[in-house]
Formats: sequence, C-alpha cells, structure tokens
Amino acid sequence: VSDGAAVALKYSIETVGASSQAGPRRVVIYDMGATGTAASVVELTPPLPTSTSAGTVRILGAAWDRELGGAAFTERIRSLLVAAAKQSPAKDARAMARLRVKANEAKEVLSANKQVPVTVEELVGEYDLRTSVSRVQLDAAAQDLVPRILTPATDALAAAGISSSQVDSFQVVGGGWRMPLVRAELDTAWQVGTTLNADESNVLGAAWLAYFLADGKHQARLRVVELVDALPRAIELRAPGGALLGTLPRGTPLAIAAASDAAATLPFSLEGIEDDVVVDLAYEGAAVPFASFAVTGIPASLAALPPADAAGAAPRRTRVDVVVKVDRNGVTEVAR
Repeated sequence: VSDGAAVALKYSIETVGASSQAGPRRVVIYDMGATGTAASVVELTPPLPTSTSAGTVRILGAAWDRELGGAAFTERIRSLLVAAAKQSPAKDARAMARLRVKANEAKEVLSANKQVPVTVEELVGEYDLRTSVSRVQLDAAAQDLVPRILTPATDALAAAGISSSQVDSFQVVGGGWRMPLVRAELDTAWQVGTTLNADESNVLGAAWLAYFLADGKHQARLRVVELVDALPRAIELRAPGGALLGTLPRGTPLAIAAASDAAATLPFSLEGIEDDVVVDLAYEGAAVPFASFAVTGIPASLAALPPADAAGAAPRRTRVDVVVKVDRNGVTEVAR
C-alpha cells in the first residue's frame, strides 16, 4: 500500500464520526520525509445507514518530488560548514561524512532555535572546526528549494482534477514540515493541520489495512473501511520495436480493500502476427521496461487451421487478444 493511502486510512479511522460534514471530505496528505516529498488527495466518504462498511477512502491523485526532503536541507548546512572550515574537507570522504552527521543535527536544532554551535574535532588532520550556523543562514542557502515545497500538493490536485477551494483539510506527516522555512511556505497556501502523528501514521494505517484484509480471521469486530488506491504512474504496453499498444492511465482505481475486488485491466489485440512475440510493460516515458511477457503458442494454433491456400479457405487473418491486469497489490500480470 502506498504511504499516502495508509496515512489516509488511519486519518479516516481516527476522524470517523468526528466530522459534522454530511458528505464526502477531501483531504490533502502532505508528507516531507528524509529524501523526498509526496502529496496525496484523498476523498473520505462516510458510510450509508445500510452499509456494512465504516466508509470509503479513495485516492483521487498523488504527486512527488523524489529529491526534495530533509536531506536536501541537510546538504545546504553541510555546504555552509565546508565554507566555514579553514582547511577544506571537500576531498576527504570521511570528513564529509562527519560533516553530514553534524549538519543533520544542526538542522534539527534550528527547527526550534535561531542558532546552533557546531564543533568537529580533528576534521582534517589536527584541525578542529568550531563555528555556528543560524536559521537565517539556512533559509538563505535553501532559497532555491522554496519554490518546490508546494509543488507536490499542486500537482496532486491537478492529478485529482480539483482545485484547492474544494479541499476541506490539509494534513502534514513526516518530519520535514517542522522546519520553519517549510512550514512558513505551506502556511502561505494552506491552513495546515498537524493532528496526525508524523512518525507512525503510515505504519498504523498499513496495520489497519492488514487487519481489514484478514477476511474475518481476526477476533475483534470492527467494520471495514474500504480503500480504493490509484495507479501512481501510467503503464504502457509496447510491441516489439516500441510501438504503443495501449496505456493504463495514471489514476486508474485499484480496489485495495473494498466490496469489489476488481483489478485495473487493459485489453488489447495483436493483429497479423504468426510467430510468438514478446510484449513489454513500461512506465510512461521510461526507456527501459519493468517487465516483459511472451505470447506463445501462435504457430501451433495456426498449424491446426486449414492452410491459407486450401480450396474454399477464407483469407486468414490472425488476431491475439490479451488482457493485462494490475491487482490490488500493484502487481502487473497477464490475465489471459
């Protein structure tokens, strides 16, 4: 299960019955972690009076910045420390690794303090680094990152096909939002909610999902919250030579825990082939496929048919129908 879906599931369980809103609620889950940032737009639908479930969580859209996380800000502080050193550690891998540790510690302190002293003994040879880093210095060094902070949420809204005015809540998880520079930028566009435990939400959400998927083998009696995730990236089916056969679009619903266990499917046909063929599956725009499958048995099937030049035989037209399926675990397979 994706992190966004797991967090959304936990948020739905914690807030079920607590909202006075009668219809569906739309929530943005914003997660800035150590190495990347993700945003998911989710729709929380309360159960109908006659429903056996406790409601539905549906992922409407998701987006990422895979290189914008706490580590990017740590790197800015390390650059400040390198610049402050009277003996350059840039060519010493061990020294640079020690500076990264100190930079990460300084970043965490600067979330609550305006300045932090940094000392690294024997950084280069017998040289001891003694300096300080201020929040003002960090904010200035990270200005190139600021325009990217809101982008995952904006892109997730675009993928969901809704505007910010149609969102009822903006919730943050992960540790990155605690940095004052990040929080200030989020505050310019959203009323930020911090009700979720940033460190455990995705883990507990995944645990709840495992409980719901236990198919009645658990002893507790709780109503299932149905979860419908979305395909995070479009999947292309390519014939030999790279010709596009079909596409499973980004955002295609995947029933993870729902009354309907239907998978996302894409039927397609191979026309005019008389030999076995290999078809590739690749994410949209990717040069290298992530999987390939062979369509076999074609020559044997053709051999059982009357020859094309036999008396009274109709002109032979070959077509192979194939269905590709993405199941609730995100596993792609050939259904037939």
